[in-house]
Amino acid sequence: MQEGTVGLERTETLCFDEADVLLQGEGPQQIDCMLALCPPNLQVLMFSATFHPQRRDIALNQLLPEDVVMLQVGRVGCITENVDQNFFLAETEEDKLKFLEHIMKRKQQYPSKGGTIIFVNTRKSVDFLVKHLISRSIAATGIHGDLVPDERRDNMKLFTKGHCEVLVATGAFGRGLDLPFVTHVINFDFPNNRDAYTQQCGRAGRGGALGEATTIVPSTKSRHTSGQFFAEIYQLACALV
Repeated sequence: MQEGTVGLERTETLCFDEADVLLQGEGPQQIDCMLALCPPNLQVLMFSATFHPQRRDIALNQLLPEDVVMLQVGRVGCITENVDQNFFLAETEEDKLKFLEHIMKRKQQYPSKGGTIIFVNTRKSVDFLVKHLISRSIAATGIHGDLVPDERRDNMKLFTKGHCEVLVATGAFGRGLDLPFVTHVINFDFPNNRDAYTQQCGRAGRGGALGEATTIVPSTKSRHTSGQFFAEIYQLACALV
C-alpha cells in the first residue's frame, strides 16, 4: 500500500483475524492507516478467540465506528467444554519425558483416528522432542520458525496425511492451526501466559468435536512458572466444572 501497488479505495469489507494480536504494539496505528484509505461505508470485521479488555477498548474507542456490533460465541478467552483438561505435575525434565512416552505408548495401544499436537516453548525443543519420539518408535514431525516454508509445508503434510501421529510445534503455531482431526493437545512446556494456554488447548475439539488437553506443570521449585499464573490456569480449567 505504501508503494501504491495495492489500493483500498474500493474495499467493501476489511477482515482482521487474530485481532487481539494485531492490536498490540504499533498494530492500532497500522490498522488506522488502512482504514483511512478505505471508503466511509466500509464494513470492518474482527475475530479472536481471546480478547484482552485493553485491546478490545482500543478497537471500540479508536478504530471501529460507533454502531459496532459485538457477537460472542461461548465465553471469550475460555476453552470449549468439549475439551477435557488435565494436568500432570513434573519434578524434572526426565519426568516430563517419561510421562510423555507413557501417554504416547498408551495411545499406540488404543489407537484412534485423531492426531496429537505437542507444544513446546523453543525451536530447539521442537527438534529435540521430534528426535526423542522417533527414537522411541513414535512417528513425529515438527514445525517452527527456523524451517523454510517448504520444510514446514512438507512436515505439515506428513501430519495431515497421517504419516506421522504427532506434530511438535512452538507456541507461535498455537494460533492459526485449524486441524479438525486433532483430538489431543499436550502442553509439554508450560504456556507463557493464559492466552497462550487457551489458544493451544483450542487446537483440540475443533468444530464441536470432543478433545483432550494435557498440560505438564513444572514443580513449584521451577523458575519457569509462578504460583499465581498456575492458579489462573487452574481457575480457567475449573470454570467448566
